[in-house]
Amino acid sequence: MRSLLLAILLFLTVSLHSQTYHPFPDSGAVWDVQMFCCGGDHIISVWNYSLEIKGDTTFEGKFYQKVYESPEKVIGGIREDSLKRVYFTNFRDSVYDNILSERTIEVHKFNEVLIFDFSVVSGDSFSLTDSNALGSSNWVMVDSVLTFGSYRKRISVNFNGGNDTWIEGMGSLSSGVLGPLVMESLVAVRLCRFAYGADTLVDPREGCMLSDTKVESSNSSFSIHPNPITSSSVLTIEYPNQFQFTMEIVDLQGRVIASRKIANRFSLSEVNLDSGIYLVRIKSNDEVLGTDRIVKME
Repeated sequence: MRSLLLAILLFLTVSLHSQTYHPFPDSGAVWDVQMFCCGGDHIISVWNYSLEIKGDTTFEGKFYQKVYESPEKVIGGIREDSLKRVYFTNFRDSVYDNILSERTIEVHKFNEVLIFDFSVVSGDSFSLTDSNALGSSNWVMVDSVLTFGSYRKRISVNFNGGNDTWIEGMGSLSSGVLGPLVMESLVAVRLCRFAYGADTLVDPREGCMLSDTKVESSNSSFSIHPNPITSSSVLTIEYPNQFQFTMEIVDLQGRVIASRKIANRFSLSEVNLDSGIYLVRIKSNDEVLGTDRIVKME
């Protein structure tokens, strides 16, 4: 009987850990990455770069978060679909410098590339892109890890080119936001820092150089809850000194699903939303005050 109760408790614990999905970070997230270019058994060169997600745009009919290497250099865009898959595309004015190899840039030029798949389960094997130098994964192991005060899905993958670990709502523990695209460039990489809002993870080992990029919450004091939501949820939106605003619910293709003038509460029973990830944008006099993502459960 005790064994049965323990099994039930373990099942409930795993179920609870899997209830809350952490979407891929949006505006305000920063990854500091160190790259090693190797020749034989010695390192030829080491360089550091910092990538930041800042702002959004629509490119070829799809909604993307813009990825910057510096305030002036946009290297492309990131988007996550309703199936928890994350894609990257380079825009026509993208600038890469030394982040990706010339071959990688040429192969994926203006093409959307699948770089993370957080829907996989243990035992899956898959290919991120047909042209990826890493090829198909040989195995996938999935568990959960306590990160920033909550349990998140951890995915360990093995490619022909090496191993990697992905954390839900964070990206690759090796190469950060671009994941296998950086590994495809055939260099060794390590994530020195990930920062998003109040959450920061720093590699304590020597040699990491951290950028001076200031990490600020993209939504200031804007908050929305509950999250995830269901069809019967009543959204509460809090923004200081703002008593009425326009709320827009936008899908990941950039289409406005609903637009309402509200005070601070909105019942989702007024809108028919499929399961998936949506953006909630609040505006006042056409000025965007904040944007956040919500997950609609079945």
